[in-house]
Amino acid sequence: MNEGYANILENLWNELSIDIQERWGIDFLNNLISQGIDSPVMKHPDNPKHVVRAVQHAVMNINPCIRYRPGWQAKLFFITLYLPPTWLIDKLLAKVYCFIPAG
Repeated sequence: MNEGYANILENLWNELSIDIQERWGIDFLNNLISQGIDSPVMKHPDNPKHVVRAVQHAVMNINPCIRYRPGWQAKLFFITLYLPPTWLIDKLLAKVYCFIPAG
């Protein structure tokens, strides 16, 4: 899974224009890949059966739930990210990931 993650980011990087690549620098890409691979979401992935069961329930049930939260990642990370205002989450993610252009 980690190899696929790195390949996807490298392909996206190669599709960017040269001036954007020079502005952000190759170190940004390498840092983004290493942070992604070292994150707990990538190191301890959820069982995909939880998602399959939730989709199956949503499609086959007469009264499906409004919102499904399969797995611990959805409950811990993604639910908490959409509750606060967007400006707060943007500032928090900017502090955590330090998205600063190289050039």
